[in-house]
Amino acid sequence: MDKIKISITDDHKIFREGLKTALSVCPDFEIVLESDNGEELLLNYPRVRPDIFLMDINMPKLDGISTTKQLTQAFPDARVIALSVSNQELYVSKMFDAGARGYILKDADPEEIIKAIQIVNSGEYYFADNLSVTLFKKLVNNNHPVFSLPVADAPDLNKTEISILELICKEHTTQEIGDILSLSAKTIENYRMKMLAKTKSRNTAGLVIYAIQKGYVIL
Repeated sequence: MDKIKISITDDHKIFREGLKTALSVCPDFEIVLESDNGEELLLNYPRVRPDIFLMDINMPKLDGISTTKQLTQAFPDARVIALSVSNQELYVSKMFDAGARGYILKDADPEEIIKAIQIVNSGEYYFADNLSVTLFKKLVNNNHPVFSLPVADAPDLNKTEISILELICKEHTTQEIGDILSLSAKTIENYRMKMLAKTKSRNTAGLVIYAIQKGYVIL
């Protein structure tokens, strides 16, 4: 099986080194390119053609948003995952508008970064669990391609599950949902885990996408 070729673009060398260490546990990964900024990446990627581009947003010379836009226009097969310290909707939406296929925060566990790489490499999108529902509304309104992708068929959700899903989509916390429905936080979490399994969603962001596409919520 061919290795997944990975590019890392970030102006902080210490972060790149830490990321390489985190990814080294996966024998299927190969770091083929490191860049300090977007200009350097665009100059060098044609010689190695990475499968996955891990992209910082705030960089000197050429930022991650502009780099992603130029990269995906010139190399449509490029699969970009933004790695950022910020989950501000403006940054996230601009990265997806530029052609990114994933977005996670830099303080994510190594396991999540590895999972995101594997998912995006398989042709899917990856959204960090803590991205806001307001962001999804923007992506829906912009007819983002992720909302035209088919979602898994699943057994009909029951009334309690639908109520929980609606409250998740209104960005209530587990404790708040429990208080509203007069259920314990543990019970709400159990329902959430069952819904993840039912809908074949990978995280809460996946549940929100499922809810939108299946018409359980109207944003």
